[in-house]
Amino acid sequence: SLAVVYRTASNSNWQTVWVKGGSDLEVGGTQTWFWDDATPTIVWGNDFVDFSFLAGESCVEIAFDNRGYYGNHIWLDNVNLFGTFDDSGIEELTLDLSVYPNPSSGVFSVVSTQQLVRFTVVDLAGRTIVSKGNVNGKSLKVDLSNQPAGIYLLEVEGNSGKRVERLVKE
Repeated sequence: SLAVVYRTASNSNWQTVWVKGGSDLEVGGTQTWFWDDATPTIVWGNDFVDFSFLAGESCVEIAFDNRGYYGNHIWLDNVNLFGTFDDSGIEELTLDLSVYPNPSSGVFSVVSTQQLVRFTVVDLAGRTIVSKGNVNGKSLKVDLSNQPAGIYLLEVEGNSGKRVERLVKE
C-alpha cells in the first residue's frame, strides 16, 4: 500500500490523508517482474490529494509512506503541487556550490567560491550519517564509501547561507 502523510508546525505527528493498495493502486503493465525480459507497456495512473484543509498552516511537510511488505516496489513519477502557496518565508539560497562526481562510488568533492563552515549528510530516513563543523575552507570531501548505495542529502553551510544537495551513491 502507498499512503500520503503530512505533519504541520502545530502538530508534529504524521497524519494519513490518503492510502491505496492492492488492485486499487496497481496500473496496467506492472505485473511483470523487473528482472523479466518482457518489455511491458506501463500505463501510469493519476490520483489527486486535496490539502486545502491545511490552508493557513505555517509549515507543512508531506511524505509518501510505502506500507508494502516482502520487498514490493512502488514507483512515483511527476509529483505536482497545484494551488496558491505563500513563499514569503522561503529564504533565497545564496551559497554557490559544486558537487562532483555525482553519482559516485562513495567519495564526493564539494567546492565553493565562498568559505564553508560545516556540513551534514543524512539518509532519506533523516538519520545523520556524517556531520562536521569547523570546515574553514572552500572545499571538502564527503566519504560515503562505507554506506550502502542510495540517495543522501548533503546540507552545507557557508558564510553566505546554506545549500542542500542530493548525493547519489552507486
